[in-house]
Amino acid sequence: MSAVDRRFYGIASATLGTMRSMGMMFSMAIATLAAYLFVGDHKITKLNLPEYLQSVHVVFIIFTVLCFAGIFTSLTGLKRNHR
Repeated sequence: MSAVDRRFYGIASATLGTMRSMGMMFSMAIATLAAYLFVGDHKITKLNLPEYLQSVHVVFIIFTVLCFAGIFTSLTGLKRNHR
């Protein structure tokens, strides 16, 4: 919010809230898709627990990569704004 002029606080706040909601929605979609791809339509039981844990592992790897991409993108934006 500090990067926005005071008169645009409403728009910036709405955009920030929308992006957070979309991020949560897409992360849940990715996690659900991974669980479905590894486990399928079956209930998660002791028999298919290894497949479920593998899907969780894949999801953590995906989100770790996305977090690092966001960090480097954010740092690049900071350098550009302070010139």
